[in-house]
Amino acid sequence: MLRRLARRYLPYELRLWVKLRRRQLDDWRNGLRFARSRGSESDYPYLISSYHRPLINYAGQEHVLSAKKHNLALLASCLSGTVIRPSETFSIWRLAPRPTASLGYAPAAAYRERGLTFEIGGATCLMSTVLYNVGLLGALEIIERHCHSIDLYGEDRYFELGRDASIEYGYLDLRLRNPHGFPVLLTIEVAESFVCGRLFSPVPHEFAVTLAIDSTRSPAGETDSSMAGSEASIVITGRRLVESSDGSRSSEELPVSIHYPAREGTATSSGLRR
Repeated sequence: MLRRLARRYLPYELRLWVKLRRRQLDDWRNGLRFARSRGSESDYPYLISSYHRPLINYAGQEHVLSAKKHNLALLASCLSGTVIRPSETFSIWRLAPRPTASLGYAPAAAYRERGLTFEIGGATCLMSTVLYNVGLLGALEIIERHCHSIDLYGEDRYFELGRDASIEYGYLDLRLRNPHGFPVLLTIEVAESFVCGRLFSPVPHEFAVTLAIDSTRSPAGETDSSMAGSEASIVITGRRLVESSDGSRSSEELPVSIHYPAREGTATSSGLRR
């Protein structure tokens, strides 16, 4: 109730300031050490994991395709080349400033209140999705990850179910901790038709990662009545299995993803409205 009242009556800038101060306090209390140093691929010759996603030109969004690429490249310039030392945490918003027009970010597609809109710095969730998967496949510890609230594009979605990551400055971050006994280097390539993230190490890694994803549909209203629509929500669960060369294995549940129906009247990738 208090959060809803705050969203309704407090100015956004004040709410954001409070949220940032709370995050800083929580990080201090938890004793988190954040990755900040940069490195070169020449010092990290061994590839641990790699993941890429296509840059899709959705119907109705053709006018912001160049803005999407531009925003992704700006964000990549803040993140690529980051060295994550043992026990350090990679955080997108600890490395990248707030995406604003003054920093060169342009309006692009974004989700807001179960619908599609266009905002300064939009389309950067493609970056967080790629990096989340790089972390999953690189056996990094998932400290913070948020899924998208809706599955707007259906079978044309740019992410794999259960493997997306949404970000919003101050509110939603992607955080990955390095549990290995060696530092790792994160690199990002924003090409004409795709975004690719890679994780490198200075020594050969001795583990393999397998992901198992399962999706189900829940009756409307079963998961969250405040967001229910006439369609069922999609609930995705999964597990990550890490097998070491010495024969040891570890298995963990991945964060649950729940995608609700899009708001009535929201444009879909086919150009229709629902």
